[in-house]
Amino acid sequence: MEDNRKHSSPPQANLDQNPSNDINTSITVTPATIASLAEESRTSITIRHTLSEPAPLRQLTTILTSHAATAQTTGTSIAALKCIGNACIDNDSARETLTEILPFDWISTCLASANAGIQWTTVKVLYNLCSEHEGAQRQLYQASEIWYALLKLLVSPAAAQQQSEDRGLLIDVLFWITGQKKVPKDSAAAATAATTAAVAAAEEEVRLPRDILTRIIVLPCYYYDCSTAAYTVITLDERATLVEISLTFIRDPVVQRQVVEWQLVPFVWQIFLDLDEKLCQEEEQISHPTSEVVGQQQEPPSETTQLLKPLLSSIYWCLSDIAAAKIFQKVYSICDPLIEGLIILIEREGAATGIYDGYGGCTADAYVEFPRELKDAILLTEVLAARKGMANKGVERASGKHRRLAAACQVFGNLLGADTLHGGFLVSSPTNNKEALHKPLLRSLVAQQRRQEQDGAEDAADVQHSIAGLLMVFARRVQTRVREVIGEDDLTSVALRGMWEAETPQLRQDCVALVRALGKDCPENQRRFEGLAAEMMAKAAEERSAANNGADMTEGRNVDASGDTAVIDGP
Repeated sequence: MEDNRKHSSPPQANLDQNPSNDINTSITVTPATIASLAEESRTSITIRHTLSEPAPLRQLTTILTSHAATAQTTGTSIAALKCIGNACIDNDSARETLTEILPFDWISTCLASANAGIQWTTVKVLYNLCSEHEGAQRQLYQASEIWYALLKLLVSPAAAQQQSEDRGLLIDVLFWITGQKKVPKDSAAAATAATTAAVAAAEEEVRLPRDILTRIIVLPCYYYDCSTAAYTVITLDERATLVEISLTFIRDPVVQRQVVEWQLVPFVWQIFLDLDEKLCQEEEQISHPTSEVVGQQQEPPSETTQLLKPLLSSIYWCLSDIAAAKIFQKVYSICDPLIEGLIILIEREGAATGIYDGYGGCTADAYVEFPRELKDAILLTEVLAARKGMANKGVERASGKHRRLAAACQVFGNLLGADTLHGGFLVSSPTNNKEALHKPLLRSLVAQQRRQEQDGAEDAADVQHSIAGLLMVFARRVQTRVREVIGEDDLTSVALRGMWEAETPQLRQDCVALVRALGKDCPENQRRFEGLAAEMMAKAAEERSAANNGADMTEGRNVDASGDTAVIDGP
């Protein structure tokens, strides 16, 4: 069977560059003749063409359906798979016959076989079937039992221990098939044009079985290694592909609600941490170009960075969307271990030590436990040992920590969200002798302003936006005392001034929104920030004048620090 990949060829690939065309085209597919047909199809275009006809394909799939589950006929089943795989080489007619006319029973039977040879040969057949053929990919996605079986195979010791070339084929096949999923619009918006029953029915079609969704979410974590775990090694491209597979589903609003409902959010957070860890390694390598990994070929740092940053950004916004869902506030609370870990991360980042004494900057055991129902199917000992080893060693990070801080602020801020009643005590009356949470936030905010001014860090503005967003959430609590505590902190004026004088329009908008929030029903803060509010009003007047009174004032309204008006709307 021929492999179309550029970088590797499976064992059954057709390696003959000059296949023969003079073989008899009269073919009878039987268990007795199938072995010779499989061998001849490697070198004969004519045999392949004949095998690609509907009748031989039907005979081959029938043989597989009846033989693949029987150990005594393993050789016959593998030979039949090779015939089908070679028949699909550069032959869309064969692919369409297999996916649009014939049933998929043979695929399900082969993937469910206890024989590894049959399973992995089936993967190679599916590779040839799906390669550059969206019709086949789409049909196989709709037959969910097929990609369910592929996913289960990929998240298993069998795949982790398999030859890297075969595992790479499986990753590609699953990526192609799941890539045919279309993310629907959020049902809340769809409800305006459909009945509640219709929306519920549509959601039910999108919902995934719990064991399948769990495997989708843990997939990138399962194969995480960052050149530290010895149990398996995957390439950078394969790591990125695994994340893309997970993202295909995590972006879906319906699936996001399932992730929250089944408390799988820590795994999404873990994907973010794993990507960030790899990116941190690359940034460290750029700063100190000495590799600790001996004997392994390293990807160019620039290529790695270009590949990982968009994925990291996608996971970041998925986390934000998940935390903004109403169900998130029902399932998770400030006392949840995940949220407590985020708060600890914020506190430690604000301390500006640059030292992580726990994996991801949280607690010393802040690695993710795999769900109990999957423990038998996962190399648990090796995975957890690798994570615990990283959790228990202090890792000094000169770079990268700001991304985790921004994500923590985004998730925690969205958790508190529109609920203006809870969470204020973290600022006004923290427990257990803890520091008020606004203090580390302000320190981090000022530190990011200096990082942007001194180093020209491109992402510093985004981090400031996330920190300012969480400060605004606290400032909008119903308790006036929360606003007073934030306003009277000396760093508040410094941070506000830095945002107002920033070149980034978003930060100036954040500054206006924060001043407005701090001044609401709080005379002390109104007096405290009166000068800054006057500058904002003067700036707004200047912009109106420059627009000759004809511009559409899309950026804001005139307001003072009392909260009745604001120069520019916040986010």
